[in-house]
Amino acid sequence: AELVRRGHSATVFEARPFAGGLNTHGVAEYKLHAAESLREVDFIRAMGVEIRCSEQVDTARLKQLAVEYDAVFLGLGLGRMESLGIPGEGLSGVVDALRLIADYKTSQVISIPPRVAVIGAGNTAIDAANAAIRLGAERAIIVYRRTQKEMPAFGFEYEHAKQEGVDFCWSSKPTRIAGKNGRVAGIECVRVKPNLETIAGSEFTIACDMVVPAIGQSRTLGLVSGIPGTD
Repeated sequence: AELVRRGHSATVFEARPFAGGLNTHGVAEYKLHAAESLREVDFIRAMGVEIRCSEQVDTARLKQLAVEYDAVFLGLGLGRMESLGIPGEGLSGVVDALRLIADYKTSQVISIPPRVAVIGAGNTAIDAANAAIRLGAERAIIVYRRTQKEMPAFGFEYEHAKQEGVDFCWSSKPTRIAGKNGRVAGIECVRVKPNLETIAGSEFTIACDMVVPAIGQSRTLGLVSGIPGTD
């Protein structure tokens, strides 16, 4: 939009069917409805920005764009949600927080079971837990390896989650996702000390039907690998 205002032409390549990035897919609906973000996209289109949705750009295509255009700006954001690295992540019912939020914001059909465990305590974890409650979960619990004082989520987000009815399990580290007939049946945890050392004999299991990892996102580096000047 700023480039167009300054007399340049600008084209946006978006891999998803809808443009808007985080505002459309990643910010909880009670904060910003997807339709609001899409209205902003329409406004930017009306300014003269060309937005090409469902356009996948791999390394080869990126090299082509560098030739076709005078400049290429990479506004990729972060990538996929980091995995927990514990047994059971392949079970049905393990859904990462970004997918959960994106699906319900873009009106995808999503079924929330009665008991949901969210792993992590950042703002995205809070959003996922609140979404689970709003979509019909009887219980949503956030499991975090540190204390409430150390949680990365904003304080007002934490207070909001408590008002929504979200439970919290502090100083607890997941060790395994338990399953039954290929589906999530619970998450096994262990209590940890402030230095994250496990406490012997403190193992316990939280019964749940869905596990939502929300422990941060990986960097999107694969697209630029092998391109000179992008180290």
